[in-house]
Amino acid sequence: MRAAADSIIRIKIPGHDAIFEVKVLIASEEFLIVVSEEPLPSQMALVRIEFDPFFILRKLDEHLDLVLRYPPTPLQQIITLSIPAPNISEDMPTRERLASSTFSTLNTYQQQSILCMQADPIHLLWGPPGTGKTHTLGVSIAEHLRQGKTCLLLSTSNVAVDELVKATLQASADLSVDTLFRLGASTEESVVPFTTYGQYERRDPSVAARARQAQERVEEFMSAPGVQMRTGRSIQEVQEDQESVRTFGAQAENFREELIEGAQCVASTFAGLVLNESLSNREFDVVYIDEASMAQLPFALAGAAQSTHSVIFAGDFRQLPPICHSEDTRVRRWFGRNIFDHLQISR
Repeated sequence: MRAAADSIIRIKIPGHDAIFEVKVLIASEEFLIVVSEEPLPSQMALVRIEFDPFFILRKLDEHLDLVLRYPPTPLQQIITLSIPAPNISEDMPTRERLASSTFSTLNTYQQQSILCMQADPIHLLWGPPGTGKTHTLGVSIAEHLRQGKTCLLLSTSNVAVDELVKATLQASADLSVDTLFRLGASTEESVVPFTTYGQYERRDPSVAARARQAQERVEEFMSAPGVQMRTGRSIQEVQEDQESVRTFGAQAENFREELIEGAQCVASTFAGLVLNESLSNREFDVVYIDEASMAQLPFALAGAAQSTHSVIFAGDFRQLPPICHSEDTRVRRWFGRNIFDHLQISR
């Protein structure tokens, strides 16, 4: 079984009546490291793991049920298909007012898109693969941040979120780590400093270093427990390392909530949005949704619900649609369609 980090799994231990709900801290093909809010039995030679694949959908349902009671203006406009015409008034920013040093390197269409993204309450950025959509988004995000706007960056996968963060960093070389927070884990070297771990490492490098060393020892033991036992590595030592990782994880969770509430810009997957209460309760001036053609409509609406001012969707409606394996008409109506389908923009 491969469970994603931050997902919830249930553990049943033979000989114990209780079922323990735990959160996945580290996941790999060979092992899981989990954190539990309640004490687990000290001896767990055999466990039964139960994973609920629908927990994200339940969280999505709870989120939408809440925000649809009093939808913010951008979400109302999207739901009712009452998208305002593009802003071409005198209030629209001009090229001279945009401070990004990379703006002049963009082509005419990209420049026009950025100008519109600074003014339109709802904006759709379309382009075939390789036309620089993500790069264009990065320049627009950097400009919104320069203006003091709060921004939420969303996409379907961790890879896509990292690409959006990297584009923002490239467009704003002086962006402080205090300005942007990347929710979730990342393997991108340039993005790691903006994650919970990277931020914690900056705040308390010695604690982060000890946790990393403990994690590496646990992973080494799990990969070859027999070898480690023969070389004198005891179960007690491994448990001590696991406790260090758990303690660090709990501290990092509290720190993560501070970062979510305080950062001017937060980047996350849709799953991260609906699973994290602090993030789902926070409003942003601008919401950016990349790879929008692959985003199932309910997730796109959940993302748009976080915006008080404007929402920008970027993608290619002629490319991959959302993944939906159900044949049920009602399911396909929502999870087999994207924002372009909802807005009646044909493929």
